[in-house]
Amino acid sequence: MTMSFFLKLNIVSLLYGWIFFICMTLQLNYYRLLRLTGWTADNLDLFLLIVQLVGLSVATIFIYKLTVTWLGHRRWIYATMILWLPYTVIFTMGFT
Repeated sequence: MTMSFFLKLNIVSLLYGWIFFICMTLQLNYYRLLRLTGWTADNLDLFLLIVQLVGLSVATIFIYKLTVTWLGHRRWIYATMILWLPYTVIFTMGFT
């Protein structure tokens, strides 16, 4: 495994972790968002649903194409299933 492949693998894992972190943060800060926006709970629920569905759909397509382009069809791409978790924890610790 070359160094550039290892770097690309970690960048893809970082993006997976960032996507999960954003979705998690929006849900965990639900009451804060209610207070800051002044919206009703139904409006915020609908807004968060739309943002997360559209964001997750676009991100999934983008990350899939990036993974196939950068990493190809090697067995090492399955490492991203594990590597996203440390990046999510790092983002969470850095944000709080």
